[in-house]
Amino acid sequence: MADPPARGLTGEQLKKLSGYAYSLPYPIEPNSEIQSLLDLYLTRITQCILAKDYETGFLQWDAMLAYWLMLKHPIPKEKRIAIARVYFNICVVPGMPLHVVTAASDTLQVLIRSKKKLTVEDMRLPWKPIWDILSKDFFLSRRQFEITFLKSILATQYYLNTFLPLSHPTWLPMMMRLWSSINSEMFDERHFALLAQLAEIHVIPRVSDPSRIKDIPDDARIDEHGLPEQGPRVRWAVPPSDSSAKEANFAKLYASRVGLNGAKPEAKAERNGLVWKGLFKDIPLADGGTSLPTGPIADDQASFEFSRLPKVTWRIYSLAKLIVYSMAPDGKPMPRSGTATPFELPVDNGNSYFSLPKKATEPSYLAGCKALDSLAKLIVSVESFFHPSNSGSWTEDLCAFLKYIVFEFNKRWYDELKPDCEVPMNRRLTHEIRRELVLSLRTPALLAMFSVDSDIVANVQSALKSMTIMEPDLIVPAIIERAVPSLEALVETDRTVAVIKALGAISIGLVSRDLYYGGAKYLLQILELLLPGIDLNDPQKTLCTTAFLIEIAQYIKFGDLTIVEPAAVSEDTAQASWSPQVSKTMALPTVIVEEPAETTEDGEQRLSEEEEDTLVRDSTAGFANWVTSFIRRVILLLENLPEEDPTSNPGGGGGGTSETTVVDSVMDTCSQICVHLSDSLFDLVLDLVYDFATTTVRSNAVRAVHQLVACVANANPAKTLARFVPICVRNIRVELEHGAASQRSVTVGPALPSDATFHWYLAILRGLLCNDGRVVLSYKKEMISLLRLLHEKAVSKRGFTFTGRFLSSLLLMLTHTYPLETRFVNEDEWNSPSFIANHHRSWGRLYSADAVQVQWHQPTPEELSFSLEILGDIIEPVLVELETSIGTGVKHDNIWSNNFCRSLCFVRDALSGIPTLWQEYINDEEALAAATSSDVFHELPEFIATVKSIESGFALNDKNDIRYRQVAKLRERISRFLHKASASLRNKGDENTVPAVLMLSEILTDGPQLYDGIRRRCLPVIYANLTKGTDDDRMKGALYTLNMQVFSKFIMSGKNLRAIITPILLSKALGKRRPCCLIASGAYSSVNGMRSHPSRTARRLWRNVHSVDTLQGLLPPRSSADHALQKRCDVNRRQRHEIQDTAIKDTTQILLDIAESSATHWRYSIVAIRMLRTLVRRDLPAQKAQFVYFLSQVNADHPSLRYYAQRSIMKASRYIKLRTFANRPVDLALLRNRDPLRRAVTVQDRTLAHTTAYLESFRSPIDRKIGRHTPLLQDKVASGWLVWNDDSRFLLPATSKSVLQPWEPLSAEAVAEMRRITQDPAFWESLSAHYVEENHQEVAVMDNLSCVKSIAQLLEEDCFLAVKPVIEKHISDPDQNKQRGAAELLGGLIAGSKHWPTNAQDRLWTWGMPLMQKVFSSTLKTDTLSIWASFLEYVFTNKDPRRLQPLLDWIVKQGLNMDFNAESSFEGLSKFLAHEQPPDAHLAEFSSCQDHVLRAVDHDEVNIPDIQSRVDLSDSIRQVLAYIADALATFCKISWRPQVTKPITQAFVLECASRPAEDDIMGVEHAYHMAQFVQLVEKLPSLRETRLTGAKAPRSPYDRMFTTVIRWLSNGLQDVNATSMFQYLLPLLPELLQAAELQDSDDLAGRAQLLLISMCAITPPLAAVRKVLEVLFEAIKSSPSWRIRLNSLPILQILYFRQVPLIEEDMVIKIQDMLSDCLSDEVIEVRERAASTLSGILRCSPRRTILLLKHRFTRQAATVFLPARNDANYASSLRHLHAAILGVTALIDAFPYSMPSWLPELIGDVLSRHAYNPIPVSRTIRNCAAKFKETHQDTWHEDSLKFNEEQMSALATLLAGPSYYA
Repeated sequence: MADPPARGLTGEQLKKLSGYAYSLPYPIEPNSEIQSLLDLYLTRITQCILAKDYETGFLQWDAMLAYWLMLKHPIPKEKRIAIARVYFNICVVPGMPLHVVTAASDTLQVLIRSKKKLTVEDMRLPWKPIWDILSKDFFLSRRQFEITFLKSILATQYYLNTFLPLSHPTWLPMMMRLWSSINSEMFDERHFALLAQLAEIHVIPRVSDPSRIKDIPDDARIDEHGLPEQGPRVRWAVPPSDSSAKEANFAKLYASRVGLNGAKPEAKAERNGLVWKGLFKDIPLADGGTSLPTGPIADDQASFEFSRLPKVTWRIYSLAKLIVYSMAPDGKPMPRSGTATPFELPVDNGNSYFSLPKKATEPSYLAGCKALDSLAKLIVSVESFFHPSNSGSWTEDLCAFLKYIVFEFNKRWYDELKPDCEVPMNRRLTHEIRRELVLSLRTPALLAMFSVDSDIVANVQSALKSMTIMEPDLIVPAIIERAVPSLEALVETDRTVAVIKALGAISIGLVSRDLYYGGAKYLLQILELLLPGIDLNDPQKTLCTTAFLIEIAQYIKFGDLTIVEPAAVSEDTAQASWSPQVSKTMALPTVIVEEPAETTEDGEQRLSEEEEDTLVRDSTAGFANWVTSFIRRVILLLENLPEEDPTSNPGGGGGGTSETTVVDSVMDTCSQICVHLSDSLFDLVLDLVYDFATTTVRSNAVRAVHQLVACVANANPAKTLARFVPICVRNIRVELEHGAASQRSVTVGPALPSDATFHWYLAILRGLLCNDGRVVLSYKKEMISLLRLLHEKAVSKRGFTFTGRFLSSLLLMLTHTYPLETRFVNEDEWNSPSFIANHHRSWGRLYSADAVQVQWHQPTPEELSFSLEILGDIIEPVLVELETSIGTGVKHDNIWSNNFCRSLCFVRDALSGIPTLWQEYINDEEALAAATSSDVFHELPEFIATVKSIESGFALNDKNDIRYRQVAKLRERISRFLHKASASLRNKGDENTVPAVLMLSEILTDGPQLYDGIRRRCLPVIYANLTKGTDDDRMKGALYTLNMQVFSKFIMSGKNLRAIITPILLSKALGKRRPCCLIASGAYSSVNGMRSHPSRTARRLWRNVHSVDTLQGLLPPRSSADHALQKRCDVNRRQRHEIQDTAIKDTTQILLDIAESSATHWRYSIVAIRMLRTLVRRDLPAQKAQFVYFLSQVNADHPSLRYYAQRSIMKASRYIKLRTFANRPVDLALLRNRDPLRRAVTVQDRTLAHTTAYLESFRSPIDRKIGRHTPLLQDKVASGWLVWNDDSRFLLPATSKSVLQPWEPLSAEAVAEMRRITQDPAFWESLSAHYVEENHQEVAVMDNLSCVKSIAQLLEEDCFLAVKPVIEKHISDPDQNKQRGAAELLGGLIAGSKHWPTNAQDRLWTWGMPLMQKVFSSTLKTDTLSIWASFLEYVFTNKDPRRLQPLLDWIVKQGLNMDFNAESSFEGLSKFLAHEQPPDAHLAEFSSCQDHVLRAVDHDEVNIPDIQSRVDLSDSIRQVLAYIADALATFCKISWRPQVTKPITQAFVLECASRPAEDDIMGVEHAYHMAQFVQLVEKLPSLRETRLTGAKAPRSPYDRMFTTVIRWLSNGLQDVNATSMFQYLLPLLPELLQAAELQDSDDLAGRAQLLLISMCAITPPLAAVRKVLEVLFEAIKSSPSWRIRLNSLPILQILYFRQVPLIEEDMVIKIQDMLSDCLSDEVIEVRERAASTLSGILRCSPRRTILLLKHRFTRQAATVFLPARNDANYASSLRHLHAAILGVTALIDAFPYSMPSWLPELIGDVLSRHAYNPIPVSRTIRNCAAKFKETHQDTWHEDSLKFNEEQMSALATLLAGPSYYA
């Protein structure tokens, strides 16, 4: 295996290769030979690339390279880099066919995915080519897709996340600022994924070392032409505040930015808020889901194109990874879980507990880890959502979060144990962190394990398995304690299954002595309890049980150690440890508080290893009984199987699918158990199986007994065969001699009772043949004799089918290479005395890969001789019979059919039994001959890729060996027979030949996929069946066959294309609907495969030849023949493309002939037009006839034809424009439109003043003289909102000369024909007739608008005169459909006139404006409102509004003169609609109208006519108010401007990193018209005092004004700028609380309540949280209305839960203090609601404050004296006592599924003392006790241990009530 040094392989690579080689049972080729083969493949690949033969040649040799990579041979690093560069350049060639890019990217991923093989120091790749492609492919520039504000943000985020360097994230503060201001779920998902990536990368500080920037070459920058970019590297300055830290301690800097372990308070709030926002955002509270985040609603603004982006990593997984990789011992550790809290409680001197001065102490964290501390608090706060009684879709997410947390923790843990780990010692995970993490996650996992949802249970299982590996002593006993009672009681089926699944998850903890030494003592008890789990009547339970048993059986030996003397254990074995451990040199610098060695976590005594061994050794005595019971249970299951389905395959087993699945799983379990039995137990099992198999015959268990016998035969074939073979052979012979299987049949039917014994013993005999062929040699004579007898006598379908399977199994056993044993230890150790005496110490042992000793079976000469004897003495005579049976003159009766099928089955199964016996070789001459006649279209023979034969373990591989020639001759003879038989029987129509033909078809089914020769011969026959006159079914079958993947890529030649299209010509001859549809569908599917072929631009765009030259330099020198071959390939490729282009042209003409034929069925017409649209090419002009046909079908009667015709016109016209102005081939490839009026503009003055001037410029019309020379128009604003960048703008068109025409000369005829057709008014009359047809569209149809736009853009004013009268006709008709048609024609015309000469545009506007004014002034009705709204939206979208200056001026004028008190409310609505519709990107010029809209709300200008005669507001008035609210929300969004000092990228990035967190860089706290809004808010209280009451209340100015404001703010909370709404909500909160209390206006009260709850779901600015809480405090404390106090408490609780990470600890204390005071409220409803709120808040509160509250409430309860009822202080005392009891119950309810050490005291010493106090005290106590019982019943066996006897008695009294006899 030594390799020459020139190969460039490292010693580690060769060592790894040697490890692979030594594990194989056969020798492999020298590495030098394999490397030479790689060089050949790479040479061919480079030749194909240089010849631009991508689609054919490159794909073939790329497949060869992929196969080579599967062999795991190493590649020298330099060569790997060169290959990767070549493949990268292929992937980024614009216009490269998609299937080529897919293949290249797959190979590239294999080459570069290993971080050990290639790093950034080794190779860098340019990013700009990827950007060029993604920017065009992901975000399509189609006319019907609009660019929204959110879409721009999301696109920017995607590109930043993709291309920004992750190693040095100086840009991360910028991304965090953006994220904090954007309300979007899509943004959140990608941001979480980004942070997770950063956290994982930066756990190694070296990654972010600034010096690496200087060390890594900057050699991947290229210019727009693909050439290396010259010049110095651009580096931005580091913020002054961070510059020193960056150089001095870059690890700490990046860790604080990336991870969740920042030290500053705002960083802590940010990290907690990040996890909370991502993990718990979907958890609904008791608000009906109102407080769920509104990000998904805001995302509705984004177009569907974002679904084209790569799927982002699930946020749950991203957050889990982020948390795990943020963990480090970075703080002061707090006491371990369960220990006493080390601080003293302060003494109450009459003041609040929380106002006492506290000694400043350093914060402490769980296990000294900030991230873990935050995680633990969050888990505790949502603990109740894990319980099955409170589960939902959110529970699945939470359980998945647990799974990913522990999975990533384990991955990081074991990575840090590796010797080459680069994580600093002080940043590594510690044992204390690991243990506390498991303690934090254990309770929710144990709660969720009983869920009935399978997905939840699967996640919990995975989490439990990982936690078992982490801390088995915390998980295994807890599961056992729950499992044993459940398995003993068997109360609920679901609970039993859940327990069994949980046991399967912790199985490794029960058997692995290295992982958990004490787990094995539970094993036998669990195994005994699980025996009833094998139940045929409960498949799910059985499957779970068998899965657990398999997990157990594969790690242990079943053997009784009590009868074996303990042998001496070697020192190596005693000290061996097979689980990773931390070496002494890797000790982590942390202080670990160790548990006492003699106790467990729960305080129980911990056993020593000797005591554990004694328990395990004693328990093994029960293995014999258990194994016996298990086998008997299995036998009982087999005896109770239902009868076999007669329609199933022979030997399919009893019952249906579920029974088969159960039997298979049980037999898999038996196999594992039998393999790991001791010798004595194996003999016991063998006796049991033998007794059952030889004393029972059951037709329904034939397959099962075969599997059962195979289990024992696989474990010890010698013993098993010795017991079974004699009786099986004897009974089979007896049965055959007495007529078994003698009834001839060729189809499956019910098994005959007389054949049952024969089937039974034949199945047993076949089950014996599964392991070690050497054993069967002793029974050679018996086997050969039996095979002859079976072939002769077994003539039934089941008989000869079982015989064939028996023959196949026998040959496989003799000739195949397979492992002989699958035990969990090596064979030599299994047989060693020390293992036999102490195998329990090795349970669960794991080996390294190089320590595994595989025992292989390889065919011996004797086995090969036996196999060849079978082939020669049995198969060849059978083959002679078959050859004779197809001769001439043979009568084809039923006997012939049976003999033929029986013999063919015998031969087929014989071949299936020798797949590795004989190796086929193809010499160079044969390969060249095959390549010459290959069906690969028009490719040179030298470039037809073939796979070279390599060593694969074939038994016969020497062509000179006589045995080799014998097998080769037999195979060739069989092949000739199959061909002859298929030809002979194909035309035989009698019924007796049908089974024979079907069997031949089964044998030949996979032929086309395996052999090129078969495919090559099939295609001409298939094409022949596509000709005219062919039977429908045959044609349908031919097309179906061509659609198979194996054929589809070989049908693109010219002759083949015509053959595929031919069936469509037959449409007039086909009358049946189904064949018509199938043939049409098949033809379209075939032609549609050409979608990536029409464009040949990729061959002109290969730019980076240097990468190919570099790779060629690493390959052997090329000869002159290689150069000549490359030139031939280039010429051949050109010829192929010419043939294909000609074929496409001919195909187009054929399709046109078909489509234009009057005899063509409409179904075929649809298929034809779809094909014609597919064949429209971007690099070649469309044919004139195509355009004519498309235009004619625009007016077709069938809607589908019109749809595809319009889409075809849009596509063809877009390509004409593209080709006309394309400067380079890359423009065609990337669909890059070079508009002649577009100019690149460099923004010189990038200041805020320039931004203001830029926005102000939209207020004034453009001076046309200036606009024709200076680019002023800007349709799509790409920069300026955040920062300025170079942009593109447009010139104004010329006065009278077209800037677009003439179009490209090659399309002149097509354009002229389009002009001729569209200048005819009849065309537009016909088109409009279809547009105005009645349909269900309530808006203008986008396809219709875009089609008219395409025509108007292409022909300009030439079509204007023809369409004018049609528009005038329909626009004057008030009918809804006519209005829609007019809007579509007019909208398309206006949109297409963008580049018309200005004179032509003036004529258009002069004619069109009066029409539009009339529409919006008088014609508009309710049913046409949405139509014209969509019209305005379409014409303004992606347009500079100054292009529409006349319409813009009129809209602004209407907005300024809007009269809300007009007689008709609909008139105001229509004007407001026109004013509100233009897109957000160009609303700056409407700022003059914003004040007017705000005054409408402020002064209540909306009047209600006839107010006395109507009860409710009219719909139109409601719509006006709704539109005003929408406008206010829109104006707020467009007024949102980031507050950057200088709007340039560098300044923005640096300011985000350097300015304080409270600085509002993103501008979310800069309000729009805040002074006017405050004035409006100040008026609300007085208006509320004067509002009407009763039924007239909704008509009050207060209600109308406030409803509009609430609608506005509600809309704002559902938009992308939701965070900015808090500046309006804060002054409005008191009035909102007042409005929510209104009893006479359900609409206003409901909207106010809804807004308050919705507010809680939005993440506010950090400073706003305190202000919101203070408002709520004031309302709860001082409001005279108890209803306001009552309704404010749920708002407080929801806000706390949603925003708890942002609430500072002092505010938490104030909240608890305030709620504690509310417990004494005079109104009992308020008191109880306060207790419920306090309970929920305590779940997320610091532990210290909880203990303070406990002391407060217990002391208050003890000090309150309850006087007599007639005492004046009775009510006050009862209220204070009730307050104390409510506080105690709130503490108890705060821990529904856990049991703090102080909680029993509250029940036994506090509640029990007041259980008999008057109501409401006693009622509160009883309710608390009942709820406590309900929530703790699952864990009562653990929780009860924390109660003493008195406390248990007190609890029982609370639950049961007082006894009469007490």
